[in-house]
Amino acid sequence: MKPTSLTTEKEFNHRGKEYQIKSVLRF
Repeated sequence: MKPTSLTTEKEFNHRGKEYQIKSVLRF
């Protein structure tokens, strides 16, 4: 089984989107 690089990537993208949304809501 390969390392969970794909899962990590998905989690990173999800967190990035959440961060962007929070930044927009702050404005």
